[in-house]
Formats: sequence, structure tokens, C-alpha cells
Amino acid sequence: MVAGKRWREPFDTVTLAEGFRSELIRATGKGEAFVIATGLPVSHRSKSAAMSWYKFAVEYVDARWPQLGGNSRKNMAKTLTATTIALLRAKPTQFAPAAVRTALREWAFNTNRRPDAPRDVVAILRWVERNSLPVSAWEDPEKVDQVLRAIDTRLDGKQAAACLQRVNGELTLTAPKTRRSERPVPLPAVCVDALRRHRERQAEEREAAGEQWRETGLVFTTRRGTPIEPRNLNRHFYPIRERLGLDVRFHDLRHTCVTLLLGLGIPPHIVRDIVGHSALDVTMNIYAHADMTEKRAALDKLGGLLSGE
Repeated sequence: MVAGKRWREPFDTVTLAEGFRSELIRATGKGEAFVIATGLPVSHRSKSAAMSWYKFAVEYVDARWPQLGGNSRKNMAKTLTATTIALLRAKPTQFAPAAVRTALREWAFNTNRRPDAPRDVVAILRWVERNSLPVSAWEDPEKVDQVLRAIDTRLDGKQAAACLQRVNGELTLTAPKTRRSERPVPLPAVCVDALRRHRERQAEEREAAGEQWRETGLVFTTRRGTPIEPRNLNRHFYPIRERLGLDVRFHDLRHTCVTLLLGLGIPPHIVRDIVGHSALDVTMNIYAHADMTEKRAALDKLGGLLSGE
């Protein structure tokens, strides 16, 4: 028993169990300290206690870097930044929090840029390395919970939104790709009414599924609460599209929203914020493409008139 908590360790044989018990008795006899998080003597700490989390994270980035694409590298850096800050011995009061996050995300966890880090960034990273907890901190369940909360929390203290992506062949909830991916969007009344009806149907599906229902927090799910497979979504979308005589992809619906909003005279920067485009020219390019289609149709009609067709 350590700090009032009883610990148990299973063994395959009585001999192994007795040997382990003898080691604990010897450690107690020597007056050796026990680790509260594991219930084991200090001498039983794993080799991970010798390596800092920061060093491990940097080596992990360098090992994974050649195998990852741009977005995967950004997501890895973002997650490791939140994790590393959560695994510091103390808060970096001599540095601005934003500067620490930038140093980690843009320099420490970027294999290509790290060697060229400016002096102020190097100073921050050296402080982080000195104050980083060892990898063995992951043996502490409370510390693991702290890290998970840090990853799942935005800078304003609110819970971060999740993005559904395919990772290693499976649909997984991950952090959004960019800051614009997470934003409030006011909904018109017609959308609110539709969502309310959907919520009623989903409540019926949850009750019908019983214990088979899986609570994911997603608005749109299967009848068992699990994420919708994109291929199944398209399988339902295509018949609706054909019935309406449309030749569009599912993603084109977003482009249509952009075109309609701009056509109604909504300022481009407002439309950009609604759909979450990274730059205004992306928004305008979609509208320009649609506008060119309308121009072509008009000129084709004019050409037909001039040619007497």
C-alpha cells in the first residue's frame, strides 16, 4: 500500500510473485522512496525516466517527418505542442505563452526549420528542454488526463471541435486542420427547423438502437450513432441528384452556397468567413467560375440569334 492506495500486480507463477515481493521488502528495508503514481520503488522506474518528453517528441517528429504530408505534419506539430506544454514542470513565466506555442509548433516540431531557429526561439526551446518532464510522466494517470484535456481545449478554455477524417483506413475524430475550420455559423430559420426535425428522428433512432447506440456527439450519424461512411453518403446523394436533374458533386453544394450569397450582394469577406476559406481570392475564384459559366450561356444565346438558329 502506497499513500493509502492498495496496488496489485498479476504474475504467471508463484515464484515470480514471491521474487517481486522480496524486491519490494528489500526496498522498504533500505528506506527507498516509492512512486505514488505507480506504487513501485524509485529503483523500479522505467528507462523512460532518463529521457525528457521534449527530447522524445523531437526525435519522434524527425522519424515521422519524411513519411508525412503537409497537413499531417501540421496536425502532428499542433498536438505535440499542446502535449509538451502540459508536460512542463512549471509555467514559462519569462516568455509569452503565444511565443512558446509558436516556438514549439513552427520550429521545434518542424524538422526542416529547426536548425535555422532564431536566437529568441532557441532560448525558449532550451528552457522547455530543461523544464520538460520525463517520458515516464505518462505512467501517471492524472498526468495523462491532464494531457488529454490540453489537447481537447482551445486557447479560450472551451472544448475544441472535432473533425472527422480517415486515419489508417478508419474514420477518426481529429483536430480541425486550420483555425478557420472551427467557427460559429448563424443558421437561417429553414436550417434550424430542419435540424430540429432531424434531432427528433435521431432521438427515435437512439431509442430503437438501445444498447447498440454509440454516443459520438456528432449531429449526423448512422442509425446506431456511428460516423457516416462517405461512400454511403454519396450512395444516398446520387439518386436525389439524378431525381432533380442535377449534375453536381456533394462538395459542389458548398460552392453553390458561395455563388448564391455573392449573387445576393453579401460582402465577399462575410461569405469567406461563413464557408471558412483561408483567403478571399479562393471565395472570389469560385464565384468568377460560376459567373463565367453564365456569361458563356448568354453569349451562346447571342451567337444563336446572330446566326439565325
